[in-house]
Amino acid sequence: MKRILILLISLVLFCTVWMVLSCTPSEVDSKSASAAADEIKAAELPPLAPAGLSIAPSVAGAFYPADKAALGAMIKGYLDQAQKKDLLGLWGLVSPHAGYVFSAPIAASAFKQVEGASFKTVVVIAFSHRPFYEDGRPIFNGVATVEADTFDTPLGPVAVDLEAVHALRRDNPEIGSSPALFSGEHSLEVELPFIKTVLPDAKLVPIMFGLEYNLDAADKLAGILYKQFGRNADVLFVASTDLSHYFPYETARELDQATCKMIETFDIEQLTKRAMSGNVDCCGLLPVLTMLRLQQIYGGPGPQTLDLRNSGDISGDKSKVVGYAAIAFLRDTNALNDEQIMLKKGTEMAEYDLNREQKKKLLDLARNTVETYVKEHRRVKADITDSLLLQNGAAFVTLKKKGDLRGCIGHVEAVIPLVDCIQEMALAACSKDTRFTPVETEELPLLEYEISVLTPMKKITSVDEIEVGTHGLLMERGYHRGLLLPQVPVEWGWNRDEFLRQTCRKAGLPPDAWKDKDVTIYSFKALVFSEDDLDKI
Repeated sequence: MKRILILLISLVLFCTVWMVLSCTPSEVDSKSASAAADEIKAAELPPLAPAGLSIAPSVAGAFYPADKAALGAMIKGYLDQAQKKDLLGLWGLVSPHAGYVFSAPIAASAFKQVEGASFKTVVVIAFSHRPFYEDGRPIFNGVATVEADTFDTPLGPVAVDLEAVHALRRDNPEIGSSPALFSGEHSLEVELPFIKTVLPDAKLVPIMFGLEYNLDAADKLAGILYKQFGRNADVLFVASTDLSHYFPYETARELDQATCKMIETFDIEQLTKRAMSGNVDCCGLLPVLTMLRLQQIYGGPGPQTLDLRNSGDISGDKSKVVGYAAIAFLRDTNALNDEQIMLKKGTEMAEYDLNREQKKKLLDLARNTVETYVKEHRRVKADITDSLLLQNGAAFVTLKKKGDLRGCIGHVEAVIPLVDCIQEMALAACSKDTRFTPVETEELPLLEYEISVLTPMKKITSVDEIEVGTHGLLMERGYHRGLLLPQVPVEWGWNRDEFLRQTCRKAGLPPDAWKDKDVTIYSFKALVFSEDDLDKI
């Protein structure tokens, strides 16, 4: 975490250089500072937006023409030059956000693919280049939207889908609302004239990463966005990012080709590792990681790079260039019919009933994933085609060493295929459980593997509903959250009251907090199995 903190602070400082050819922010003006007073904290319920609230453009006349006719002609010219491809199942794009004279030809390659399409809502995932006020205070910590009526552009206003924004915040209080974060920030603004041109009637859902040190935030945001919008074929996602910054031309070409290859092959580990080492391969890393996680949830073919150029290709100055890419993300619509797609992508199984062979496949996958990662520092490819295991699933992977806990991490929501969830949690259990050091090679033969596949969470109205040995518990209050699996109270010999107290402690709450009216308790069941269990079947 310390390395990530240092890295992201470095990225923030790096992005304060003013150059239109790059990820260049404008200053947060006095209106932005005054808007901070209206900032809605993430823990509050979202009120309705003030009537008439709009976000004014901040880089019109600098990054792109402020004149309507000139801007319209420029965008039309770039779109006419772009090639439209046959991309069945398109749901998302990556597009650059630099000055149009440098990046718009590449952005046109992205937005050409949705010109005249039937998308009704566009979710733009952007990030703040300058997330601090001049006095050093952060504008917003975490992920925010904004409850404005419109974002203004020289081509006319882009309406915000306020109904969707309110629903997003109501169901996910961790997402804040911050007009100040969006005012003066170009990473979202630069996308809007293209959206207004190719999808003139579409509404906008603006998403912005503010001051965010946790790379896992992209995983969480992807789950939230999929739950809210993923089943709607009329929603388009757009991630805003540029690629390498200020390298010589040939170096930049090599770096950008490598970055696009990592995106196309879902090499999230390498992308984040390079970022942690200080390489600015894509300034919008968190938006890109969010798109990759969404692609894993959707399934289907890997992302496709549509266009990859840099400022040197446009301007001719190849001394210090900035890279830009247009990338498409597609659903899998060829192998499955609509009913099967909904089953695979959008449903949670109420109860799991896996046979011995299916359990063995998952346990073998967990072990192979951990051993390959620890020995070779790479992720093994899962070779599982069982349709049941490809349904969305929530699961924990537990590692034990001579009977003692060695790592345990899981997902509580079924937002990705169960197979992917097992792999991700196996990797996390061996390397990211902060209670333990990462697993070493010599420990591998001593590890025992246990998998807990969870049913959906059910909010309880009375603790009398809890059955020790049958139910696991999830406790929430504000930002405090703690979970204990069903097998835990059995292993420790707890009764119901002690189970509740220990879950409170896991959430960082006082032991008797479960009695408070502002604490929410969820129960769930789990299918728990280990390699020892298979030997008994």
